[in-house]
Amino acid sequence: MKGDTIIVDVYNRGKENVTIHWHGVTMPRYPWTDGPEGYYTPSSPPSSPDLPAYNDTKASVQVMAGLRSLADAEHPCNVPLSMSTNLFYTLSMNSYPCINDSCAGPNGTFPPLVFDFTYDYLPLTYQLSSSGTEVRVLEYNSTVEIILQGTAVLAKTHHPMHLHGYSFYVVGWGFGNFDGNRDPLRYNLVDPPLQNTIFVPSNGWVAIRFKASNPGVWFMHCHIERHLTWGMETAFIVKNGKHPEAQMLPPPSDMPPC
Repeated sequence: MKGDTIIVDVYNRGKENVTIHWHGVTMPRYPWTDGPEGYYTPSSPPSSPDLPAYNDTKASVQVMAGLRSLADAEHPCNVPLSMSTNLFYTLSMNSYPCINDSCAGPNGTFPPLVFDFTYDYLPLTYQLSSSGTEVRVLEYNSTVEIILQGTAVLAKTHHPMHLHGYSFYVVGWGFGNFDGNRDPLRYNLVDPPLQNTIFVPSNGWVAIRFKASNPGVWFMHCHIERHLTWGMETAFIVKNGKHPEAQMLPPPSDMPPC
């Protein structure tokens, strides 16, 4: 029931540490246990439902188009209307140059160039990327809009993007390149769905909004695990607010150091 306190003991009888992250569970002011290495005991596999093909874009778009918030007195829709921070991220598959051909394969990153993101025949130079360690710092209680733009670099594919520490409103989506003058006019600011993972369609874009009211360091990544390991990931540092209840809690005493 809503409001119940649940204690879950998780055991790992394997030989490797794993990372556990609980979707749908709010971690207010406490990013320390939002997915650290821990222990996990594999359970029996659930029965598989009859799902569309992994590349059935039409089916996924039909689901996205029908999602709405309840937007009633018990479930208010507090989508931010006035934005203080606007961000634009591109999602792409890239080739990562390795010394002496010591490794191979694509590496997801955010290309620093502005180009026709969804064009079928892009220059090969756009496939090369570089490693990055920069993160975005957000002021406490700032209102944030992020455009997640899919690209045709190396491979046209979809990306389920997940943000830790927050749920966000999906106010818009579409195919092709995002148009900052035209597309915001079609945003749903009345009853957009509240999610923590959003499917960015192949050669398309998604617009999300949230209020940065949860201080901490929060991970954002593609939930196709292979893309994550290739580097399709970043993080946000949300600053503390002025009041004690708006500041990060200290880490647990038994938390191992880096």
